[in-house]
Amino acid sequence: MKTPTKKANNTGIFIVIISAVLYGLLIIPIDLFKMLKSHSVGFFLSVRLAFRSCGWIMLMTALFTAGILIFIRIIDKRRHKVFELSLKQAILIGSGIFVPLFFYLFDKFYDKFKVIVGLELFGGIAAALIGGICYAFLRSRERAYRLASVSPKASVIGTLVIIILFGLSFIGGEGAKTAANSYNSSGLSGRPNILLIVMDTVRADHLSLYGYPLETTPFLNKMAKESAVFKNAFAASPWTLPSHASIFTGLYPSQHHAHAEHFWLDDAYLTLAEILSENGYQTVSFSNNDYVTSYHNLTQGFERTWYKGSWTDSLTNIAVSHSTLGGSVVSFYNWFWKEIQINILAKVIHNPASIWDYPNAATTNKAVIEWLNEERDNHRPFFIFINYMDAHMPYNPDDETARLFLNEQDLKNSYRLKLRFPPIEYYLDMSKGGYSETDIRIMRRLYDAGIRYLDTQLEKLISKFKRSGIYDKTLVIITSDHGEYLGEHNRLAHGIGLNDEVLHVPLIVRYPELFKSGTKYDTVVSLIDIYETILSSANIKEHQKGMPESQILFDLKENFRPNVFSEFHFPLHLLINASLREDNSKFFMEEKSIRSKTNLLIWKSRGEPEFYNMIEDPLQLKNLYSKDNKKANAMKQQLLSFYKSLNYMPYHASRNVKRVNDISKKEKLELLERLRGIGYIK
Repeated sequence: MKTPTKKANNTGIFIVIISAVLYGLLIIPIDLFKMLKSHSVGFFLSVRLAFRSCGWIMLMTALFTAGILIFIRIIDKRRHKVFELSLKQAILIGSGIFVPLFFYLFDKFYDKFKVIVGLELFGGIAAALIGGICYAFLRSRERAYRLASVSPKASVIGTLVIIILFGLSFIGGEGAKTAANSYNSSGLSGRPNILLIVMDTVRADHLSLYGYPLETTPFLNKMAKESAVFKNAFAASPWTLPSHASIFTGLYPSQHHAHAEHFWLDDAYLTLAEILSENGYQTVSFSNNDYVTSYHNLTQGFERTWYKGSWTDSLTNIAVSHSTLGGSVVSFYNWFWKEIQINILAKVIHNPASIWDYPNAATTNKAVIEWLNEERDNHRPFFIFINYMDAHMPYNPDDETARLFLNEQDLKNSYRLKLRFPPIEYYLDMSKGGYSETDIRIMRRLYDAGIRYLDTQLEKLISKFKRSGIYDKTLVIITSDHGEYLGEHNRLAHGIGLNDEVLHVPLIVRYPELFKSGTKYDTVVSLIDIYETILSSANIKEHQKGMPESQILFDLKENFRPNVFSEFHFPLHLLINASLREDNSKFFMEEKSIRSKTNLLIWKSRGEPEFYNMIEDPLQLKNLYSKDNKKANAMKQQLLSFYKSLNYMPYHASRNVKRVNDISKKEKLELLERLRGIGYIK
C-alpha cells in the first residue's frame, strides 16, 4: 500500500470541508421551514437565522476535524518527518479525546455554545465520518491524487463559503431589539426606574428580618429601616414557573395556565415587561432559573435577556432552538452528560453538588453592572428583573459563608449529595432518605448560608445603585417566588403542597415617594399584587381582561382584602422524575388554598381539606377541618366562590395564539423533551 502523500492528505482536509459545507447546506431549508412554522418571525428573518445556524454547524465541523488532522500531522512530522495517519484514524482518535472536552467547556456557556455545538456536534462528526468514507473510497481507486491537485483551491473556496454564510446571518439589526425603538417617549419624566429582584426559593421565616434567630440577612435588616416590609406576603404557587408567570401577569395559575401540564406562558397574556416596554421603559432580564427563559415564554417583552452567563436575546439563540434539525440530539446529549455527572464525577470529587451549581449572585451582579454601565439609556427609565438561585437546591454556599453557620466537623459532613442535592424521591417522602436530626440541621444551615451569601451580594448591587445616583429614583422590590420544605411535613424542596413553608415569602419594597420608610404591614398580600403596584407607580393604567381583585401595595388599607389565594396543579414536573416502582398516586391531584392572617384552609381535589389555626399552630401540625367546623366551611365556600368568579379570558383574545386546550399531545411531548434538554427533568 502506498504511503499517503501530502497532496492526498490535502484531499482529506478538502473532503472534510466539503462535508461540512454539504451538511450545513442540507439543514438550511429544514431549519428555514421549521423556524417559519414555529417562530412566526417572518421569511427574511428566518432566512438569516437558517444561514446563521448552518454557518455555526459548518464552522464547528470544519474546525473540529481539521484541528484534529493538523494536531496529529504536527506530531507525526516531528517524529517521522512524514504524515502517516489516515483521516479515519484521526477522526476516531479525535472523537475520543476532543468530544468530552468540547462538552465540558460548552456546558459552561449554555446558550452561547452548548446548544450550538453540543447539540449539532454529533451531526458534524457524522458529516466528517461521511467525508472520511468518501476519502477512503477515492483512495482505494487511486483517484485521490487527481483530486489533490485542486484541493488547495477548493479548500480556500469552501472556507470562504462558510465565512460568508456565517457573516450574512449577522447583517441587519437584531430582531430582539426592535421593540426598543417603538415606544412613545412622551410623559416619561417622573416615572421611577424599577428593579424587581426574586430571591428564588427563599422562605420568609429563615430571614433574620422576619424574626429568624440566626443572622441570615444583616443587609436587608438595615434596608428595611428605609423600606416597607410586608410581613404576610404569599406566593400564588409553590414553584417557579406558575409563580413567576403570576408575578409577570397579575393572574393566578388557573388563569394564565403556565403550570406543570402546560410548561409555558401563552402569548395571549400581557406581561409587565411588554407593557412597560410599550410605555417607554428599557427592559432587561437576568435569570439563572431554567424556567425563567424564552423556552417557557416568560421573557416576552424584555429587550435584552441574560441567562446563566450569556445574553440569549440574539438571533443565534433562536436559530439553534430545539425545533431545529439537531433537536432530536438534545435529549441524548443531556442524558449522556448527566449520566456521566451522576455516575462518575459525583462519586470522585470533593463536593459533588458543585456539578449542578448555578451561576452565583456575584456573577449575576457583574452582568447587571456591565449593563448599567454600557447599555443603559439615560433618556429612558428601566425595568430590571433579576432571579438569583443562591438559596435554591443544590445547597452549595461557599465554605467561608458556610462556616458562619456550621462548625468544621459539620462542614466536612455536609459534602454528601443527599444533604446538598437530594433526589426527587426524597422531595415527596423525606423518610426514604434516612435523614438523622443532624442531617436535617446541616441541610438547614447550608440553606441559611445561601441566603446569607445572597444578602451580601444584594448589598453590593444596591451600593452600585447608590453610587450611580439612581437609588432614590428606583422602585426596588425584593421578594421570592416560593419557599422551601426543609424536613417539615416529611418533605424536601418545593413544587408540591400549600403550606406556609413554601408559600410565605419575604417582600421588601423601597421607593421614598410612595412607601414610608420603616413601615411594616400585617395585611395579607399576594405576589400577584406586584403587577398592579409596578404599573400604578409608573402611571400606567392597563389591565388584563379578567384580572382578579388585587391591591396596590403603596395604597393598602387595613383588611382591604382579608384573604389571599394560592394553588398548584397536578405536579407533573416532580412525578415525571419519581421512581415508577413507587406508588405516588396520592400526589395525583390539585390543591387550592385560602389564607388569612389567622387561618389557612387547603382544598384538595382528592381527600379531605386541611384547616389550621396559624396563631396557635404555625407549623400546621393539627388539622382542625371537620364538617362541623363553621369557620373552616365558611373559608372553603369563600375559596370555591373565588375561583368560580375568576374570568378566564385573557386580555388579548384577538391574538392568533394557541390556548391550553388547543395544544396537541405531540406538542406536549415536545415540551417535555425541551425540559429534558435543559436538564430540569430526566
